[in-house]
Amino acid sequence: MFTMWLISEINPSAPIWIRQGIGGYEAKQMTEDFIKGSTEDAIRNLEIPSFDKLNNDTWDFETMKGFQFSYRFVEFVIEQYGVDTLNEVIRNPHDFNGIFQCSEAELHQKMVDYLKR
Repeated sequence: MFTMWLISEINPSAPIWIRQGIGGYEAKQMTEDFIKGSTEDAIRNLEIPSFDKLNNDTWDFETMKGFQFSYRFVEFVIEQYGVDTLNEVIRNPHDFNGIFQCSEAELHQKMVDYLKR
């Protein structure tokens, strides 16, 4: 919870998926087996929610496996780009071109490819 509060202090308009993803990642709230088991159908069927859909503060967030996919996104950014990049995402969550040198759709596809491995 402290991490989520801190993110809100840094950027009050940070999307839900950033707050939930970093909070869950830092707290290790879900096991690797749980995340894998609960998302494998969606990954196999290429039903991975977009970043826009993951910015959903309703019960749909849980239904679409938002906690798991947000966690995976944070993991993806840290493993592929580093913690400094994640810090940039917190501060400028919609600057995909500036941070990742690609569009939002291209970054989402990179995440899909990462999840399919």
